[in-house]
Amino acid sequence: MTKSTPFFVFIAIFLCQFACKSDDDLDLNSNIEFSNCLADEPLPEFTDSWCNDLSLDSTLYCEMISIDTPFRLNTESKGWLPFFCCEIGESIYYSNEKGDQTSLVVSEKGYYIQSTRRNIANHCEFDKEKKVIFCSKKELGFVKVVSDLFGLELEIKLSPYLNTSNLNAITTGTNVYILSKRDSNIHNGSFIDTHFNRIVESGNLPETFSSSEFYDEITILNRTFQDVYADSSTNSFSSSIPMLYNQEYGIISFIDKSGERWVINK
Repeated sequence: MTKSTPFFVFIAIFLCQFACKSDDDLDLNSNIEFSNCLADEPLPEFTDSWCNDLSLDSTLYCEMISIDTPFRLNTESKGWLPFFCCEIGESIYYSNEKGDQTSLVVSEKGYYIQSTRRNIANHCEFDKEKKVIFCSKKELGFVKVVSDLFGLELEIKLSPYLNTSNLNAITTGTNVYILSKRDSNIHNGSFIDTHFNRIVESGNLPETFSSSEFYDEITILNRTFQDVYADSSTNSFSSSIPMLYNQEYGIISFIDKSGERWVINK
């Protein structure tokens, strides 16, 4: 019995090295290099358009305007999608004040030219009741992440924002928005919840488009971040998740349904 004691002591110490690690020792996310990975992707080619086979209903619309040249993201603005650096199946870890851990798991990502169609009012010179059909193409990068904490898939999208108040002089900025789909009896199908929607680079947009929910620096659970955008907007059907976002890390923090604050491990 006495001779076997050192063996059991060794086993106990060995196990404790793993079971007794503190949250600080885990250093989760250390394998992820958040950077401008989207800028390294080859420019996508455009393949289709919503307006190619569209006929104009003159009872509803006065004109159709189609811009064939895609609106592009510049190299610096592509850095606003740092999760693009993650591989499919990779986890981004977050912790709360108690040291509990949760994660967002990358399920899909992509980069393409999006074709969009908008019906714009107040641009028909001789008939204010009619609208203009505006067709455009724009570069778009996205990352989808799955959250077990919320039981849903979030889609983070990055694209140019188009200000179409003057169709003869369209101004642009850079837009980050985060969406999720959920079942809704109201709409007899899926409903889009918007959790974050901010113009993160103003480009040549008018000053009225600048975000008021911006922090040069903010400290969350003893972790400090710079140049952070917030979005706590909701709508009547929405179950939006309040989020904080910056260019360096992407989603840096969010609040769950119970009011618990979570922050990215860094």
